[in-house]
Amino acid sequence: MKYVSDSQCVFVKGVHGEIQRANQRTDFDIRLKQAIAKPTSSDAESLMRALRPLMVTAGRLVPFGPAQRATAVTKMVATVQYAGLPLWFWTISPSDVDNVVALRIAGMEFPLPSLDVRSMVIANHPIAAARAFHVVIDSVVANIFGYPTAKK
Repeated sequence: MKYVSDSQCVFVKGVHGEIQRANQRTDFDIRLKQAIAKPTSSDAESLMRALRPLMVTAGRLVPFGPAQRATAVTKMVATVQYAGLPLWFWTISPSDVDNVVALRIAGMEFPLPSLDVRSMVIANHPIAAARAFHVVIDSVVANIFGYPTAKK
């Protein structure tokens, strides 16, 4: 049996079994409707306790959701425990309004106008700023850290 040796299959089979058991109860639909009507009742809280593990399991795949953030924190703590604390912290914050690449992508001509005009041009062209940021970060990663980036 494949699922005995594959932990992901065992997990999926267990979650599937929990959902089937919840659906087999004849009063599940009634309890759910009552819980929606009175979310602070004790029955609603017990139903929530029973269903919460399934929601967290599915919710960890929702981008920027609370379950995904909790999963990310767990992964970061595990990485620190495995590899130790990082030795270096780097913050890179290139200026968009002074970035010639961003201004060139946004369609500006040279010589450069005043700071106010450049700020308005970058504010109206966020994709140009994002592309220029990508160019700068790729350059820093490739040249300072020595990790060549993949060309797309």
